[in-house]
Amino acid sequence: IPKEIKPLLMAHVDSMREVDQHISTNLRKLDGKVVLPIGAAHIFGSYYPNLYERLSDLSPQMYHLGEADKIQAPVEAR
Repeated sequence: IPKEIKPLLMAHVDSMREVDQHISTNLRKLDGKVVLPIGAAHIFGSYYPNLYERLSDLSPQMYHLGEADKIQAPVEAR
């Protein structure tokens, strides 16, 4: 990585960590099932802990948007 690029990448990683912390803190305040459309970088990010790792104790399930469109809401939620 060129030395001029490294500070930009690190700032981006710090920003991603901050966003992930905010999201995970607020998701934990919610009760029930939650759908969170989010980019792959938050799930597969090479920084630790990424959002998926932060929420792993909640057994998150991942779907591609095309798959999510096919999920039916429970009858009581309709």
